[in-house]
Amino acid sequence: YVWQPPFTFLKSGTTGVELFLLLSGISLYFSFSRDQRVLRFYRKRIIRLYVPVLTILTPGTFLFYHVYRHYSGAAFLHILDNKVSVLSFWHHYDTSIWFVSMILAAYLLYPLYYRFIFFKEDGIPVRTAFLCILAFVINWHLKYLLPDFYKYRAVAFCRFPAFITGCGAGYYVFHRRKVSFLVPIVSFVVFSAALIRLLPSPIGYDVSKVLLRLVTAASLIIVLSAVFDLVEHTPVRFINRFLGWLGSMTLEIYIVHIFLIQVYSKGVFSLYREGSLIRYLILILVSLPVSRLFSRLNWWLISYINRLFFKEVPSHAGK
Repeated sequence: YVWQPPFTFLKSGTTGVELFLLLSGISLYFSFSRDQRVLRFYRKRIIRLYVPVLTILTPGTFLFYHVYRHYSGAAFLHILDNKVSVLSFWHHYDTSIWFVSMILAAYLLYPLYYRFIFFKEDGIPVRTAFLCILAFVINWHLKYLLPDFYKYRAVAFCRFPAFITGCGAGYYVFHRRKVSFLVPIVSFVVFSAALIRLLPSPIGYDVSKVLLRLVTAASLIIVLSAVFDLVEHTPVRFINRFLGWLGSMTLEIYIVHIFLIQVYSKGVFSLYREGSLIRYLILILVSLPVSRLFSRLNWWLISYINRLFFKEVPSHAGK
């Protein structure tokens, strides 16, 4: 977010998207490998996705467009329909919450990825690499055959290799495969080299930029996993609990902080300016308690929906 020294390295913050998609692909293996009923998987993922969208974006859109900017009722309902459906990214170029649209598509494709990658134990890395290469080929064809369509959607299409890589890695994380102590050391070297190479121009959708961000994110995950494993049995193990607490409301944090950016950058307040590290950190700090409130509300709503319509006893994971 900051484009001048001494915070130049923060320009590579866009790599956080690859980081999150890698972790999403890994975590989905944990849930889907235990229960491979596709329709149940879709139902749980769609409810988890749409409940926060409805609870956060409906009042937020009403406040921003109808009350604050005085849009007419018809115009407001049209905007609300585009926002809440999260499909506007695909047919109207609305990139405000493009990540939600992209992750919905990734959820729909995950059972297909799973069936192909894990139909047998041998060759999991090869099949994962094949799907990544296929994703790059599809990107290349879309770019040159449908340039107008691809131009505004490249931000999502180019991220599928990261998600696919996470899908393949989920097997090894779930089965706790041991690695040599040299792997985190090598990963740190790779992360440092990739980050330095990425710094001059981290944003871009060509193959080299996508691969650099993917390598940076994957190596960072390995390094951080080793660090968190070391601190698990030390007095600073609260860090793991804190990250687990954040992880339970990542979707809420994302939607809330995007909405706050829109309000404070496009409204009369003008409190947020792209490129300001301090203002962005303040905005994130404001987002945390708001996201926590919505997270509790959403957990209750999801539990109620599952209990009422599907007779399921809610877990306390999101409480």
